[in-house]
Amino acid sequence: MVKINTFYVTYLNEPEPILTYEKNDGLNIDLHLQLIALEMKAYTIRFKITNSDGVELLSFNGTVDPTQLFDKQENSNSEAIASIAFFVKMSQEELLGSSRLNFNATIENEVSDVSIFMMKKEDNHG
Repeated sequence: MVKINTFYVTYLNEPEPILTYEKNDGLNIDLHLQLIALEMKAYTIRFKITNSDGVELLSFNGTVDPTQLFDKQENSNSEAIASIAFFVKMSQEELLGSSRLNFNATIENEVSDVSIFMMKKEDNHG
């Protein structure tokens, strides 16, 4: 059964996970998801972004399919690992003045959540 190993947010094209987002011009991030124990079949992954009030700001589906990389017949008893990154861009208007964003990833019965706090650059520097 597939498992979510890690799920985290980074600034666009940066490797380090973040807990706060210090930008004033909307949101430009990467969502990173690592899956383990993938069977040789296609999986649909559902992502949802909500604000601190629970209002859904964005949702989308992605697909991971190890059979695209490995022969399904030869590897039928094998498991795979997948590391996926999705780019998310939202305007300041789409964020609705949110102070916290909650990210949710769901694949089969596995659910993982991560949150970041939105800060204006000047909030962190006095």
